[in-house]
Amino acid sequence: YRDTLATYRLGAPYDCVLTADNGTKVAWGVAHVRVANLPASVLLVDAPRSAVAGEPLSVTATVADVFGNRVYDYTGDISMTSDDPDWDGSIGAFYGNGAGRANVTMVLTTAGNWRLNLSSGGMRAEFPVSVTNAPSSALRITAPLEVEAGEPFDIVLMARDIWGNAALDYSGNLILATTDPYPGVVPSTATMPLGSGGFALVADCVLFTTPTQAINATSSDRALFAQAIISVADTSLPALSV
Repeated sequence: YRDTLATYRLGAPYDCVLTADNGTKVAWGVAHVRVANLPASVLLVDAPRSAVAGEPLSVTATVADVFGNRVYDYTGDISMTSDDPDWDGSIGAFYGNGAGRANVTMVLTTAGNWRLNLSSGGMRAEFPVSVTNAPSSALRITAPLEVEAGEPFDIVLMARDIWGNAALDYSGNLILATTDPYPGVVPSTATMPLGSGGFALVADCVLFTTPTQAINATSSDRALFAQAIISVADTSLPALSV
């Protein structure tokens, strides 16, 4: 018998029936076919779809033909960028390892939904990644730079991770204090309940003593601390001399 099958390009149709030398078809036999890939046309990306800010993210890029088969003889460089506003572009390009595939470890530090943009030889691919905040490591106070003595004002307390992202999963009690010797000017505690997004508003704070005072906030476990320095203006009119 002679095998009518030779080397076929991937995706090309072929008849998998063997024929005898005289052209008579037979219904049995084994044909071994070597299938070659088509030219590179697709860039495939494999990576986790979620990551924690600052933690390594492993990305694998594979060059494939139109049927998704890996093109082992592809050796072009692969460029990668991200729309993360803090992306430093430290991985501008990485080599395809001579086997149609490349692996790289990258780090995203901004919480949010971002895209990885990869390109090579005219091929392009986008891959979405959702980045969540790292564990809380800092506390911030937003307060007026200057207030009038005796006039109420608000401050905002925010828990942040090491990258400056809001620590959305933080919850806990905060201890408040001030350097103003006048009693009762700032509430003694504040709470960031679970689900608050690491945010707490403290209303109706009052400072009385000029020229400057500090408001301190400390987490109950003493792990987080923040301070705001506020100028206190005396707006009272001077007494008239007679």
